[in-house]
Amino acid sequence: MADHLSLAGINVRLDKWHNGLSTSIHTGFVTELESVDYIIVVGSKLYGDKCRQKKNNVVIAEARIIAERHKRQPGRILPVLLSDNPRDSFPAFLRDKVFANFNDPKNYPQQLSVIILATCKYADKYENLAQTLQNMIAGAERIQQLSAEGLNHFNP
Repeated sequence: MADHLSLAGINVRLDKWHNGLSTSIHTGFVTELESVDYIIVVGSKLYGDKCRQKKNNVVIAEARIIAERHKRQPGRILPVLLSDNPRDSFPAFLRDKVFANFNDPKNYPQQLSVIILATCKYADKYENLAQTLQNMIAGAERIQQLSAEGLNHFNP
């Protein structure tokens, strides 16, 4: 999903890209959550378990920042259900706010488009709108190509 969003011209930061790095780098990523335009929370059973167990300090810090941002800017937090159900996949404050649902692979392009359009909704830089739309079209064409090739789309 992150690759497809990038193809659509969206600047993506993914916590998995920072896993295994030094604590200070990962802490920097957590701090960055406070300044990004949107936070896409990808819900899965594994993520929900980590939130409930409260043993992982990084997940706890991420969840705290996401909760604070959600109170201030609820439209900027986009909970995306990757698998399972919201109750098992998200912290309690996001369970009833699923923005996009990727449980059915047939709906992948449509759900991805919903996310792309939502992130453009509050775009502050309209001079980049034409380029963003061109990137979205190119990204959509690439997504269709990948779908035709039968690649696994649930590889965030």
